[in-house]
Amino acid sequence: MSCEYKVIAYHANDKSRCAPFIDKGRPIIDSRDKFWLGRGMYFWDNRSNAQYWASQKIKKGSSIVWLIQADICTDYLFDLKDKRMRDEFEKLWQVFSKKQKLQKTYPLGMKIDILYDAYLSDKFDVFRCEGLYKSKPEYFLRHEKFPYPTSQTKTIYNVKKKFDRISNRKKVEEITQPVY
Repeated sequence: MSCEYKVIAYHANDKSRCAPFIDKGRPIIDSRDKFWLGRGMYFWDNRSNAQYWASQKIKKGSSIVWLIQADICTDYLFDLKDKRMRDEFEKLWQVFSKKQKLQKTYPLGMKIDILYDAYLSDKFDVFRCEGLYKSKPEYFLRHEKFPYPTSQTKTIYNVKKKFDRISNRKKVEEITQPVY
């Protein structure tokens, strides 16, 4: 598979799930997600965000979490950070849900999965969004009247069924205690 555009991305999970991903390319699928980007393998855009996620897994009972790094091909990216793409997605959902007589209160991840299976799988392999995490106030270069830099948003990638879009998999860290 050729790829013109790649990003380096990070994933954190139990060692028992990460080892087969690194060794054999077996993806770590989150099939229960309904609120973010639906089914697929999730990645963060930087190591610190993955360390945060690893810390959450340790706090919830995991004993060894691997932080892994991979290249994600973004040639066929559906970018929900892009207002135009978000608007097109919402229009498509409105037409589809009306035609199919679906309820109008599906969470985003379910909408993505439904439209991906119906229309988008031939055009897109990777979905990207920005999540806002307001757990701690941030005052880094803050100005009351103007936009300011922040680390409270997190870029999240979800690779759908075409897992050959993931390459150069490697373990970069083993975490046994919360970092955050």
